[in-house]
Amino acid sequence: MKNKLISLVIVISVAVLVAWSLLNRNMPFGQHETNPSVYDTKEPNNGTNTNALTTIAVNNNKETHTEISGIELRRCRNIPKTKDALDTFLDQAHANGESFQYIEDVLNRFELCKQYPDTKQNYIQLLINDANKGSIASLNEIWKIPEAEYFEIMGFDSQSREDIIFNRKEFVITKYRLAHKLATSGNEEAILKLVKSYQHYDPLSQKPNHAKSLAYANFGLHMTQDNDYYLKLDWFKQRILGNSSPEEVESAFSITEQLLIEADRGGN
Repeated sequence: MKNKLISLVIVISVAVLVAWSLLNRNMPFGQHETNPSVYDTKEPNNGTNTNALTTIAVNNNKETHTEISGIELRRCRNIPKTKDALDTFLDQAHANGESFQYIEDVLNRFELCKQYPDTKQNYIQLLINDANKGSIASLNEIWKIPEAEYFEIMGFDSQSREDIIFNRKEFVITKYRLAHKLATSGNEEAILKLVKSYQHYDPLSQKPNHAKSLAYANFGLHMTQDNDYYLKLDWFKQRILGNSSPEEVESAFSITEQLLIEADRGGN
């Protein structure tokens, strides 16, 4: 009887060992001993899958090298920089009865601007660079910048009267130059901007220039294939013609020819 009992124990033990061996053989590699959810939170050893950490490292690397937008950097200019500053703003905003939309916009910008710690960076130069590359959004942003902001960001704090006049003129010339570059590249928004602007001011002559305004209108009418845009430009053209002398009209046609030649060369 004793011998039969011992034999039965041996048979059961062997059966358990065989079953355990077969179970481990059928399980996927890497799941024999460890709960995957716990394993993923540990620092990987040699041979461990490092895709998650590699992705984080790659993402961090992208964040480090992400090109900062001049538009976003400008919009971060007056946003609170710290949580305490944000709380103070919220208290004042609620006390002053500011609209929900305004407060929500600041909150959204606060989250966005965390990635731009250096909001004192020269975003105007960034905008100029982007406009030079063909960004109409950057061009429009430049045209919104007032003179005082331009002087501050460019570091023109203490200047003589002559320097102020010179830098003011250079800024305006830069805006027109960038608009011209986009216009001769075929950007209809830039063309219309110059048609409107030259009616009131030419930075070179420092007075209205109907000839140039009319020239850009003629140029846009020649370039566009958009019917609505054509009608809008033609309305401006007729209005300008009513205020132009025969000499200005003749000059406009000459300038238009130059613009068309420049456009054929790629706007360069």
